[in-house]
Amino acid sequence: MVEEKNGSTYSPQNAITICDALTPDLTISTSDGVKFWVHKSILSIQSPIFRDMLVVCGISHGHISVTEDRHAIEGLLRFCYAADEQAPVDDTAKLWSIRMAARKYMVEGVERRVMQYVKDRICDEPLRVYALACRDGCEAEAKDAARSTLRQPAMPAYVAELEEMTGGALYRLTQYRQQCVAAVASLDFGPIVQDKYVFCDWLGHKDPCGQMHAKALNKGEGRYCWGEYVKETKVLLGDRPSGDVVKDPDLVWSALACAAACQHCKTRAYRDFTSFVDAYAAEVDRITMQVRRISWILR
Repeated sequence: MVEEKNGSTYSPQNAITICDALTPDLTISTSDGVKFWVHKSILSIQSPIFRDMLVVCGISHGHISVTEDRHAIEGLLRFCYAADEQAPVDDTAKLWSIRMAARKYMVEGVERRVMQYVKDRICDEPLRVYALACRDGCEAEAKDAARSTLRQPAMPAYVAELEEMTGGALYRLTQYRQQCVAAVASLDFGPIVQDKYVFCDWLGHKDPCGQMHAKALNKGEGRYCWGEYVKETKVLLGDRPSGDVVKDPDLVWSALACAAACQHCKTRAYRDFTSFVDAYAAEVDRITMQVRRISWILR
């Protein structure tokens, strides 16, 4: 119950109580008409904005209206009260709305905690995070999310946040992807291989594999086992220019199974090929890291 100036008390109708260990003394109404019953002291400690609203502005009637919806405010409040690190919601858009509410009300501790969850979502739902970051002018998150989209197909599944993204933001993402594809297409295998792997030692081969190895290593074309793997990865990199592509277990296993049939390759195939794949993936990611944009957000 909230105490009025005349000493009487009342309980907000249908209000959600975040913590009832002590009697709440403030009602927060959201833009969609939901009320939360909270403590002025907790909000004052967590947020200088709420503190100013309550102290500097002299709010004494126990009620504040905010422009955020229920999901953003409830998540923000539960993070403010939470003793553990468990996220109160499991949805990217809702987590993002909590983050933006935390930024608005300068609840820095909550914003840092929420951003850890958002960063985890960037890997799984990069396009959603990219759209939200561009909408709200968050440059760092837009950059990280754009890079993570390289792991996905050029035409990913539809997400509702696309409706909130400008044509300019989508164009910049598409242009970035095309630049990454072009950069990876020109990858030079020379520094990666340097004749140190068994599949480069074609002179020692006595099998059909050796005859194929006699051909030039240039871009991996025409090579038995390893060349087939490289050709397949190049096709996939044209759609997803990411180091994760070349580590695809099915592609790697197919090449290793093929190498096992070669008497010359099989003793070192696993060690050499896994080393090659790691170097190949690292080079792909190094190349795309060099593709930069001055800004993702149209100022």
